[in-house]
Amino acid sequence: MLVVAEVALALVLLIGAGLMIRSFARVGAIDPGFSSERVVSTRVPLPPAEYTDFPQWHGFYGRLLDRVQSLPGVISVGINSAVPLASGASESGTLPDNRPLEGDSAASAMFQAASGAYFETMGIPLLRGRVFDEPDIEGRTLVAVIDETMAEEFWPNEDPIGRRVSFESQGDGETPEMIWREVVGVVGHVRHYELKEQSRVQLYVPYTQPPIWFDRRPPLALFVRTQQAPETIVSAVRAEVAQLDPNLPLFETQTMDEVLSREMATDPMFSGLLTIFSAVALVLAAIGLYGVIAYTVARRTHEIGIRMALGADQSDVLGLVMRRAVLLTAAGLAIGLGAAFAVTRMLGSLLFEIDPHDPLTFGGITVLLAAIALVASYVPAYRATRVDPDVALRYE
Repeated sequence: MLVVAEVALALVLLIGAGLMIRSFARVGAIDPGFSSERVVSTRVPLPPAEYTDFPQWHGFYGRLLDRVQSLPGVISVGINSAVPLASGASESGTLPDNRPLEGDSAASAMFQAASGAYFETMGIPLLRGRVFDEPDIEGRTLVAVIDETMAEEFWPNEDPIGRRVSFESQGDGETPEMIWREVVGVVGHVRHYELKEQSRVQLYVPYTQPPIWFDRRPPLALFVRTQQAPETIVSAVRAEVAQLDPNLPLFETQTMDEVLSREMATDPMFSGLLTIFSAVALVLAAIGLYGVIAYTVARRTHEIGIRMALGADQSDVLGLVMRRAVLLTAAGLAIGLGAAFAVTRMLGSLLFEIDPHDPLTFGGITVLLAAIALVASYVPAYRATRVDPDVALRYE
């Protein structure tokens, strides 16, 4: 009973740990949609009392972009109203030009105001068309860059470039006037809220063409990709901001590696703990099996001596002990598999892209534990074959 219980409990623990470890590995392999290497972000708030209109607002950020871009070691610099996996996101009902405005025809989409260089700075791939350029200024044709998920949802199997999309309207009453923007580019999807789930479909507009309800003029985030460690550029950026306005602070200054690490911080920790616990479970199971089998062999020393005196050879004795160990291990594995199948159902909500009854995990852990159990049983079984019949017959 002790051997069977040890094997069964160890199998349940190891399968649960194995599923969680594989789930954590899947999370670590997720592509967030951007490249965090050597990128630092910081927000620069503009007081509404001093920056009273949009030309002042985006004029300041435009000058800041030019100054930071000229700093030594800066590869590229961009701005955005949101920081992926950190803060800032606006959502609005969005309507494509091939869908009538009625009922719930508008789909919720994430809106971001950005500069054209933001995509290069963050390593967000351009899949089709172009990003924002100099002519995309307030008063000209309103434009938007959408992500691949919006393109697939709104215009499946079609080229979205040149199509129109609207996420704002003006006027009151039952027939509001939609404000349309021309789609000029398609970029990759960025996981904005958390790594484990795709965010809503996304669109970007030039920060110089903010929507009409963007009157609060939020502080935009500055993103800088550098040739050296990104932390080294922060003081230079702060100096450039002070040159433009000495009263402006920087806040939420952080590297994108730090942002990504915080998002994944608990997963490596739990994965490491589960790995340690799993190793301890294997060692305890092996020691327990060895101890119990060794004890039963010691109790049968007299019997083994009689068998060998009557003509049993070493292979007979080895088979005698191992058959019992195999039967006990098999019984433990059978019970453990049944218990694990029931218990792992409760892990379903905690797993990412892993079936709670994943056959690879169940099969691999079962084979591993069976091998360790047999090795632990073989040692005392082999020692039994070395018993001297003369000594065994006098053994008490």
